[in-house]
Amino acid sequence: MLVVNRNVEGIRELVKTSREFLGLVFPAVVRQILRFVAREFDVPGQSREWWGLWLLFMKQYAPMPEKIDPDDVAEVEAWIEDAVAAFWTRHNVKNEFRKARLTEGTT
Repeated sequence: MLVVNRNVEGIRELVKTSREFLGLVFPAVVRQILRFVAREFDVPGQSREWWGLWLLFMKQYAPMPEKIDPDDVAEVEAWIEDAVAAFWTRHNVKNEFRKARLTEGTT
């Protein structure tokens, strides 16, 4: 669950549609989720639970090793960074973020 300040006007729409939000916040959120999953669950086990669905989602960006040792921080972090970087590249997040910033500056 991502908790955001509901007192910020338009926050729900911002979270759903903002390229700035996607570019700045989503990578950090994904990193935290994947770190938690690697520590707490039998990764890369198959599950239809929320954590298994997250792994399935992220596997489309970076293949997971056959077995991840949750105590091997370097291995876990390497996979997480590969997955986040691949997501950024495939969705052209950097350019989308720049476009959003340029658009904002002209309005």
